[in-house]
Amino acid sequence: TIALALGELTITDELIIDGDIDNDGSPDVTIDANLQTRVFNINDGDSATNSSTILVGLIIENGMAQGNISGFGGPGGNILTFENLTVTGSIIRGGDAGYGGGIFVFENDLTISGSTINDNTGGTFGGGIYTGLGAGDLEVVNSTLSGNLVTNYGSGYGGAIYSSPSTASVTITN
Repeated sequence: TIALALGELTITDELIIDGDIDNDGSPDVTIDANLQTRVFNINDGDSATNSSTILVGLIIENGMAQGNISGFGGPGGNILTFENLTVTGSIIRGGDAGYGGGIFVFENDLTISGSTINDNTGGTFGGGIYTGLGAGDLEVVNSTLSGNLVTNYGSGYGGAIYSSPSTASVTITN
């Protein structure tokens, strides 16, 4: 287990992180933010390009967006991405953010395959996943989303997934 003590991990270039060390299809590496910080901030700093990050075989847990206290803080508890993101054979759990407790994607594609996104909290939108603000395609394949919720019940939407009207397409298959 990698316990984050000095803040979020920032990814600024195309990257593949493969935590399935023994290649058995199960995550072998855990990254735990202990509700102190977000786990990953993925942003190459250039809105004109769309780089890609691939996360494989990881348990990403207990991330919290800056300024968030179960509801009205920043985006992306476990993962905030401004780039294309593929998550395969991983578990994303226990994240807390104003939007997208598990994953918040901005203006790019998100693909989830063979993964579990569970027990994440979004204050207003997207407990598990939030796609919005010109997001690209969202594809969820052979994955489980469970126990995700929004805490602002009067005006909150999308316990598992909130996809803004600007998202290009949403495909969910098993």
